[in-house]
Amino acid sequence: MSKSLIRVVVICSTVLFCSRAFPDNMIITTGNVKSSHIPKRVVSINLCTDELAIQLAKPGQLQAVTFLVKDASSSVHWQAAKSFKSHNNSLEQIVSYQPDLILASQYTPVALLSRLQQLGFRVYVLPIAQSLKQVNANIMAVGRRLGNRERAKQLVIQRQKQINLIKMLLSTENKLKVIVYLPGGLSHSGKGLTSQLIKMAGLQNMASAKGFAGWHSVSIEQLLYWNPDILIVIQSYTQFRSMATELLNHPAIHYFRQQKRVVTIPVQWLSCGSPSSAKILRALSNSRQQYRRGHP
Repeated sequence: MSKSLIRVVVICSTVLFCSRAFPDNMIITTGNVKSSHIPKRVVSINLCTDELAIQLAKPGQLQAVTFLVKDASSSVHWQAAKSFKSHNNSLEQIVSYQPDLILASQYTPVALLSRLQQLGFRVYVLPIAQSLKQVNANIMAVGRRLGNRERAKQLVIQRQKQINLIKMLLSTENKLKVIVYLPGGLSHSGKGLTSQLIKMAGLQNMASAKGFAGWHSVSIEQLLYWNPDILIVIQSYTQFRSMATELLNHPAIHYFRQQKRVVTIPVQWLSCGSPSSAKILRALSNSRQQYRRGHP
């Protein structure tokens, strides 16, 4: 398996339109944190919680993050992550920091979570955000558990202002038809935060309209036959070449690019329902306006 495909599989667990892989009844919560219980040694063991903890932790509070958050192709906070120690998500490394709070996600292996719980560590499992409302809820939840509610509130307000500004600029014209396209010809439709952003931008996912739901494959021939107004290309890990990523260089994709009908979304913007969702909405909105100018 190529390095690029391995990375796609790893990050898929944190991408906005991935389906849930962790049963609700296994979620371990810590409840509201009193000021006397604010953690001093926090370890994050998931990319989603890495990105939130980096933004919300107080100086000296965050002891370690995963190696993924330091990768520019995986995270939007890779530069800020350089100042933190990292681990490989092994039980031994996590325990070595003697954390008084561990931040995990619904995609953290159940066996690891169970063992940490057995050893007596406090663990908070962050739900996967499937809507903009849930993104805000996750920001506030992590902020409360780190004892930094005000900073979390600031992030939510700032993000909501950006989204509201973009929504004001959107018109009520007929929806343009789009297809989400990933390396290897993968596509996605149905429920999820990405679908909500597409709808909010005044666009319509053709795959959903044709009865597809969840993950599915779209061949080049099918893509040309459907002929979407805009192609949403999820760009990932271009430093690693593979047959999957090379498909995005197919002449058919260049055909859409030449007609200015492609909007490229970096895969790290899609991770975890991060505050980058405002960037996605802006990019989708801009692509719609560009299409309207070229196709009056």
